[in-house]
Amino acid sequence: MPREARIGEADQLPRLVADVRDQQALGVVRQQVPLDDMDRKLAEPPLVKRALETLKGGGIITATVAQRPDLAPLLEDFNPWPRFMQQDPVGSAYYSDAVTAYPEYILLAIDPGRPGEIAAKGYSVPFTWDRDPATSLPEDGWDDVILRAACDRLAGRRGNLVSALEISIRPDLRGQGLSHVMLNAMRANAAALGFPSLVAPVRPNGKHLFPEMPIAEYAGLRRDDGLLVDPWLRAHVRAGGVIVGVSARAMAIAGTIAEWREWTGLPAVLALWVARRDVATPQIAADFLASKNYGLARIPEIASQASEELQLPEEAIVSYLRDHINFDLDAQNLAGLERYYQECAAAGLLDRLRPLELVHAAGTEASRATGAKQ
Repeated sequence: MPREARIGEADQLPRLVADVRDQQALGVVRQQVPLDDMDRKLAEPPLVKRALETLKGGGIITATVAQRPDLAPLLEDFNPWPRFMQQDPVGSAYYSDAVTAYPEYILLAIDPGRPGEIAAKGYSVPFTWDRDPATSLPEDGWDDVILRAACDRLAGRRGNLVSALEISIRPDLRGQGLSHVMLNAMRANAAALGFPSLVAPVRPNGKHLFPEMPIAEYAGLRRDDGLLVDPWLRAHVRAGGVIVGVSARAMAIAGTIAEWREWTGLPAVLALWVARRDVATPQIAADFLASKNYGLARIPEIASQASEELQLPEEAIVSYLRDHINFDLDAQNLAGLERYYQECAAAGLLDRLRPLELVHAAGTEASRATGAKQ
């Protein structure tokens, strides 16, 4: 994901310059594209203007949890993230007590005509950064910001930058420009608290439409009108953001096989036979299949030998091989494998997402399962 999008100076005009760097390529990929006279046109983009008019007409206002602590319980009313994405252990360093620790940095959008619910919510956090945010920001993105904020809190430091962490819109209000309003409200809130800049580790929400394109290239991809292709990156640039870099690692999620099945409802594939295309022939596949069948037919013999070498009970090894491992890449296991690669791509852990090609021993042509990387 782009490492951080610096949302301009809080009290100045938007700085509409994209500066995209691929840190893995040591800064070789660098694009600096000023948008010339478009800044005046985009200072109040039509979508934001329409959204403001609509929301003001409907009476929707924004406030912090510090201003409206009575509404804090409503933050749990909706959660748009899949369960898998909620398992990042670093996130709990912030979200476990964000309402208590950072009430002035949590925003709510409120519709007085619909009491008992919120229209949107936004989370941000202060942290200390001793470099120029116009040229350098935390390389590990979301996790990095949260850990720095946690250290600041323990040390009694206030921090000198504010980072956005999340903006979520109630499902029935999506597509009305409310995310733009929340982003601008978050920027204004940072300024009101005395911070000169708002930064954000941004997850491009259109990257899945370009699975083959490296993230650094995608982050700088522009439409014919000069604006960024990605909708969420475009929203940040319209708010005055500058893309400072690309994060190679922003969120790490670890779990057991049982947890993976609980999160996704699918099995976990831990091992594969993989070969280059020039040697992955049906005959090779037939040889591997014969080897698998040979081993499955001799599990007691294998367990007996392994028991002596590993000093483990023979019956436990037999049970492990027979009852706890599925040696077939059937439809369910294939779905679990595809899901794993898709989640990795969505989390920005893969530069490219390619179809998984399967070679069948029967001599049929390789079939393709969308979503897995070679």
